[in-house]
Amino acid sequence: MTQNQATTKLSKENLGVGKITKVADDKTGYNKVVKTLPENGKAVQEGIKVNVVISKGPNSFDMDNYVGSDYPSTKRQLEAKGFTIKKKEVVTNRFDNNRIISQDVVAGQVVVPRLTTITFTIAK
Repeated sequence: MTQNQATTKLSKENLGVGKITKVADDKTGYNKVVKTLPENGKAVQEGIKVNVVISKGPNSFDMDNYVGSDYPSTKRQLEAKGFTIKKKEVVTNRFDNNRIISQDVVAGQVVVPRLTTITFTIAK
């Protein structure tokens, strides 16, 4: 059920819409109802406000620009968030060893960590 459908259903049941909260949820589709408070099916007084929790979809992440960053620490940080990290090494004297030269996921792109593999090109 979408947020609009939930609002319509609550109105038809003579219930008000309380606080609407959006949460990341891997199991519930984008803009669908995750749960209501009080829960669906519970007996409530007419006119009471029902809080609705809506899914933002899976946890998303705005990709940062890691060019120039230290590869080992960046790798640890991103793996902790659920990303899969790969590396390509390039011999260069323009960057210090283990510095990120480029990344294949564009900075600013919104991605889902557990579904995203990032390949960094690093200086060797």
